Amino acid sequence: TFTALRAAAAAPDDLLAQPDLIVPVPLHKKRLRQRGFNQALELARLFFPLEKARIRPTILMRTRWTTPQAGLGGRERRRNLAGAFQVGDGEKILAKKILLVDDVFTTGSTVNECARVLRQSGAADIQVLTLARVLADRKSTRLNSSHTDISRMPSSA
Repeated sequence: TFTALRAAAAAPDDLLAQPDLIVPVPLHKKRLRQRGFNQALELARLFFPLEKARIRPTILMRTRWTTPQAGLGGRERRRNLAGAFQVGDGEKILAKKILLVDDVFTTGSTVNECARVLRQSGAADIQVLTLARVLADRKSTRLNSSHTDISRMPSSA
């Protein structure tokens, strides 16, 4: 489990602080119907089997259909996701520490847009956990675009 990995890594407590809520990156309802499951939700359940009450898949919603991100560069990804997420009930996240869970971190566009929306709705702190990170191919300009890693960004930013 993630708890065992955190203990084994002997990471400082503030690096992997216990979140109040665990929020998987949502899929649009159309994509969820196509796929049949939300991979970020499944990862959250796998990483935190003893934290079922903290996993909140309905806090963050994807409110509009977006073009699949594969093949898009950083700027295109940011534009594609702008305004695609919304917090359903801001009272539930007010002053809370949120752990945002996603499957893959490529340019950071998805988690940055989700974090922006969560922060605007009053979240105190947002950390990000992904299963994988795409490393840019030095020859490729598509994945070598700059991004802001919000996983350690202070709430006031």
